[in-house]
Amino acid sequence: MSASDSPPVRRHMERLAAEGIDVVRVTYPDLIGSDRARDILLDHLPSACDHGLAFCRAVYHTTPQGDVVPVAGGLDAGLPDICVRPDLDTLTALPWEPGVATCLGEVTDPATGLPAPESPRDLLRTVLDRCAEHGLRPVVGPELEYFLCDAAPDAPAGWRRYSDAAGVVYTAGLRADGDNHLLRTLRLLRDLDIGVISGNHEFDGSQFEINLNHSDAVDAADRAFRFKAAIKELARKEGRLATFMAKPFNDAGGSGFHLHLSCLDTEDGNTFDDPSAPYGLSATARHAIAGVLAHAPALTALANPTVNSYKRFGPDTLAPG
Repeated sequence: MSASDSPPVRRHMERLAAEGIDVVRVTYPDLIGSDRARDILLDHLPSACDHGLAFCRAVYHTTPQGDVVPVAGGLDAGLPDICVRPDLDTLTALPWEPGVATCLGEVTDPATGLPAPESPRDLLRTVLDRCAEHGLRPVVGPELEYFLCDAAPDAPAGWRRYSDAAGVVYTAGLRADGDNHLLRTLRLLRDLDIGVISGNHEFDGSQFEINLNHSDAVDAADRAFRFKAAIKELARKEGRLATFMAKPFNDAGGSGFHLHLSCLDTEDGNTFDDPSAPYGLSATARHAIAGVLAHAPALTALANPTVNSYKRFGPDTLAPG
């Protein structure tokens, strides 16, 4: 049965049409977590589900500045396509863009029918399969920080910090946020239904932190990805720029992406918990911490993917973290 004949697809289309939605934005992350996307008209959703949307695979090998890096399988292979199909289980309306719904995309290699090797979502699934072999199910609570900027045509980069307020770490309200950016953003993110629970002004002027609730690792990663894309879109809607760059300003601290991690066993018990052990940490938790420390140099390549990431490192910077 093709997607056009599928009852679930028809139900989705009928629901979206009844809500006045006529466009679906299909998004997926590149290698450094930036969102790539295509808007499709609602009438073409069945075709997108059947045949997928073709994107050049070299998008995975493109820098934030738009340069194409010569990674094997891209330019050298004649710029082949990847195939992106809408994941309708993630379909939701965009609260700030009338008539538009969004969903994540599942990425495959048309030549093999298998997940594209560069797909971060599928790489995570591979890792979770290995965890399952040991009876572990990771649970993650994402916590992300970002800086907000106002347009400044006279500034060298065209942007300046939204506020230079000092001494407002862990505050909320107009003292740190004169235009109530955080309040508007929290309410819109609530309506996006990605598990946002709270937010506050962070250490430096114009820096904000928003917390998401914890869930299974794939869901947490999906929500963190959608959160970052949403923050950037909402800032642009206000004529501003939001950046999750590790250290965008030399005279200010950096921004972190904290992952609060635990693991459940096959009976949903916390495998890191042992009240009778020192600090309440089980042997599994101690081994996990030791593994992170032992592999820290290699993890740096993943957790600090840009030159700017390393500018955050230094004495008294709370980095990495």
